[in-house]
Amino acid sequence: MKRIVFEFGKRPGHFAQIKAWKHLNGINVNLSSNGGHSVSFENRKIYPIKFLIKHYSLRSEAQAKKKIFFDRLPRFEKENKEKGWHTQYNIYNENSSFIFDKDNLINWNAKTFESEYLVERISGIGIIR
Repeated sequence: MKRIVFEFGKRPGHFAQIKAWKHLNGINVNLSSNGGHSVSFENRKIYPIKFLIKHYSLRSEAQAKKKIFFDRLPRFEKENKEKGWHTQYNIYNENSSFIFDKDNLINWNAKTFESEYLVERISGIGIIR
């Protein structure tokens, strides 16, 4: 049986994104002031538990290098960097390894995940370093 492993996001921004909402007629929605990461509108209510997202943004060594050094970094606008946006790739350089250390990953268990990681999903405690 194949071992399924995961890691929680490591940046505070992974836990602060609010990108889904119920559309209500007549409500003005603002996405641009937060770079599309946090929708804002009058009387917004936020569900307290973080949704699980199985997002594999860096899938292989070749794909990661292409994405970061050819697709992303060259197009990030200077003014966005000045706002503190697009900093997630600053830790990488051309010699970086994109292979995860399996000993630092968490074993996935669909039956126990909800109870074992409830506090982390609500608060981010123990996840954000």
